[in-house]
This record gives sequence, structure tokens and C-alpha cells, in this order.
Amino acid sequence: MKTDPGGKNRELGPVDITATEAWPAFAAFGRDIDAAVFSGSGFWFFKNGQCIKTDTSGRNVLVPASAIIAEGNWPVLDV
Repeated sequence: MKTDPGGKNRELGPVDITATEAWPAFAAFGRDIDAAVFSGSGFWFFKNGQCIKTDTSGRNVLVPASAIIAEGNWPVLDV
């Protein structure tokens, strides 16, 4: 199921977490994700050392698919 950012209203579902209608921007990243994290400005999805970030609606990609350790993805890790 997908809810609004406040978790009070259902927007979709229940559906598979990687359903195209739930996360349109996520479609190119594929299925079988390893983890998903909400970061305030959007959602990070992780799969096999790769990550992608969508906005809170899941309709727009904020950070295209790239290596998790790519410079700028996680500034605290840029050492």
C-alpha cells in the first residue's frame, strides 16, 4: 500500500512495492529491491550496490540510478 507522506491517507493499494503504478519513476530501476528509505525530500531505493531517489510522489527521479558510493549521493561518506 502507498500512503500520503503523513501516512494518514491511502493513495494506492495494496500493491507490490515495486508496482509501476505506485512508483512511476522507479520503473526503469527494476524489481527485487534490497531496501527503501524515506529521507524527507523523497525516497531512496537500493539494489545490488545501486541507488535511485524519487520525489515524495514517486513520479519524478531526483537522483538517477547510480552507484551507492557515487560522489554526492551521501556527502557524509565522501572521504
